[in-house]
Amino acid sequence: MRRSGAFILAVLLVLWITPALFAGDSSGAATAQPAATASAGTDTAGASSSNSTKSEESTKAPAKPEGVFSINQVEVFYTAKAKPDPVYGYGSSSKDLLTFQFEHFSFHSFGDIYVDAEVYQGRNVGTPFSTNNNWQSLLVLNPNFSMGKITKKKWALGPISDVTIVARFERESYPDTQHFYTRNFGPSLNFKVPGFVWFESGLLARWDNINRKNTYLWRSVLLSSPWKIAGEKFHYNLLSLINGSATNHTVIFERSDFLWEVPKYPRLQLGMRVEVENYSNDPWAATEGFPNQRYKRVMPEAMIKYIF
Repeated sequence: MRRSGAFILAVLLVLWITPALFAGDSSGAATAQPAATASAGTDTAGASSSNSTKSEESTKAPAKPEGVFSINQVEVFYTAKAKPDPVYGYGSSSKDLLTFQFEHFSFHSFGDIYVDAEVYQGRNVGTPFSTNNNWQSLLVLNPNFSMGKITKKKWALGPISDVTIVARFERESYPDTQHFYTRNFGPSLNFKVPGFVWFESGLLARWDNINRKNTYLWRSVLLSSPWKIAGEKFHYNLLSLINGSATNHTVIFERSDFLWEVPKYPRLQLGMRVEVENYSNDPWAATEGFPNQRYKRVMPEAMIKYIF
């Protein structure tokens, strides 16, 4: 694996020992655990010339900040529908793709931090622009700064529970010659919505090293509370990333997780992830002499998640 993969492994090792470093009160961790049972990014999340990934929290009155705690989770995915994707870069020539994802989430006195590390394995992952690679990787760092926690005042108004300032950094191993990097900053709103422990949406200023143009990212993260159906518990999580691109125009990335909580083993969840990608200018088709060709991919993946 290339150097970026080794860097991700080092980050995972550091985050693995984070709970021992931040041994907060156990009551705080138990209170927020439902928020970390869902996955995002995202912020969450695999992308090039776009974004991927998510952020997680159940915001309450900021006058009594939680103790510092952290939660880690790992997911494994498999799909046979990973057709080549010239923007996000983790399709394969055979359409078979195995994905490993690690997520870290922690509350702090200033807000929260979310980290997403993803590794993709398949035949010629990154085709058509990247060839002879069977591995690609992605790393997202997403600190959120809570105005309620920082000012120690309530920022709630109607359905809004808090206002945060989001910073989102993303680095990929794709493409080969100029590894994709993006940075995003801006405000986001947290909402109180029945049936959800986390409901956030915000508009960020965005820059990346491929387009080299200031544009926007509309980022939304939804994490459901356990939905009880026929005596079973189910979870639904959504990461939505919509951004402007100088070359690909409007780029849409939607990542939905549908999960079943295994009885007696609440840390273990099984289900399916569905990713939808849509952009109006396929850059590979443009190099072949067919500009402004729309690209769309719907990719279902079988998934298993374990929460630490």
